[in-house]
Amino acid sequence: MATDTTDTTLQYNEDELIPPDFLNQDFILKVLQQEENDEALKIRHFKVIPGTKPGDHFASIMFKAIVSYTTKGKDVSERSLVVKTAPVYDGMKKDALKDMPIFDRETKMYTKVLPEMKRIMESIGDYEKISPRIIYHCDVPSILIFEDISKIGYQMHDDFFDFNNTIKIIKKLAKFHALSFFMNENKETNNLSLQDYKGVLINEKSLDSMKQFCDGLDVLKDHIRNWPGYEEISEKLSKIAPSFMQDLLQIYKPNPEPGFNVLCHGDFHIKNMMYIMNGQDIDEICFLDFQMCFWAPPSLDFIYILYETGDPT
Repeated sequence: MATDTTDTTLQYNEDELIPPDFLNQDFILKVLQQEENDEALKIRHFKVIPGTKPGDHFASIMFKAIVSYTTKGKDVSERSLVVKTAPVYDGMKKDALKDMPIFDRETKMYTKVLPEMKRIMESIGDYEKISPRIIYHCDVPSILIFEDISKIGYQMHDDFFDFNNTIKIIKKLAKFHALSFFMNENKETNNLSLQDYKGVLINEKSLDSMKQFCDGLDVLKDHIRNWPGYEEISEKLSKIAPSFMQDLLQIYKPNPEPGFNVLCHGDFHIKNMMYIMNGQDIDEICFLDFQMCFWAPPSLDFIYILYETGDPT
């Protein structure tokens, strides 16, 4: 059956609109046969649609595979799978990410770190969901497939949260950090060395490609120089700009041992979480996008809370 992309608009970038060639019905059939442990599984209907709003993801391309099938004598009328792939088209995205092992990092998170966190939590009777369940992963091509948690009530949230809801997010983040700290303290038993999870987005190899994200400092300082009363700020930006990338690199490094470090999420903004809401209140939180996780001071995640999550008023 042909891939259906008719429910889209030209708002999307080309790589968000057109799925890669490998993401076809035969591929999803093999994934489902493996996941259901049923080589006789048959797909009845299949389509692929963009998995996020236009431009929501820079470091990956997201699609949803909507499929109905029969397996082991039962009909699955509709199932939604979230498919995450690396950028496949030549251009800025692909070039900027070539020195950033984001898919390797996220694969390790979903196959090693998060399952161990889940095991530890369940050992003390805590069954809270941290992340979506992974269904399939592959290194070549880079691909991860997850359950679509929107089908069990989770939803995105675009607006800042009030104080009480922000506290719920902070507590969930604190649990994630505490689990990683405990795991590192017991690395001899879990065979995980989280200290080896070095910076992905900011590292020595990525500095040149990341420079384009920081060039705005020069534009900003030149622009605000003409604002009455902001001349001093422009001068400060002028002093920051030459060493900004090196300073940023230093900030993203862990505290010298035995300094306090945890596994940071690394991209902890409001759209990298989904929520089950009860009116205006959060009931449950699920974290997304573990591509940038790295061993560092927990404050690097908390900074996101201050400007990307809570209502500043």
